[in-house]
Amino acid sequence: MQPWLEEDAAPLYVIRFPPRYGTDDIDRELRRAEDRLAEILEGRPGMRIALVVDLSWIEGSTATSRKHVAAAMRRAEKRLAGRVAAQAFITHSVVIQAATTAVFWLTRPPWPIRVFTSRVEARSWARAELGQRATAASG
Repeated sequence: MQPWLEEDAAPLYVIRFPPRYGTDDIDRELRRAEDRLAEILEGRPGMRIALVVDLSWIEGSTATSRKHVAAAMRRAEKRLAGRVAAQAFITHSVVIQAATTAVFWLTRPPWPIRVFTSRVEARSWARAELGQRATAASG
């Protein structure tokens, strides 16, 4: 399985969920992404990032997997607080949109979030939010 975190558009980082995954995959890959983002931000006190979580390939979601994602989000919030300008989610599925909403009932990050059906719109919004928050933080 290839890593879920994509760094080629930094400071916009994409976490791409594969079509099928287990709770062990969620725990390992989201921890790996969190660790890598914390490593990138370490020693760069003014740096802000934006996250795009691509759920468009997911074939299904279970209550157990949603709990694992929510736990990973809570853990990441503690380490990345004040550093994430915005987080976009991409999904084409009404079922996955509902699952995403269920995760937000369990935990909601302190930064702006939005759900999109378009990758282009998600990235554009995240970049715009990053630009606004970076300007506000430096001004």
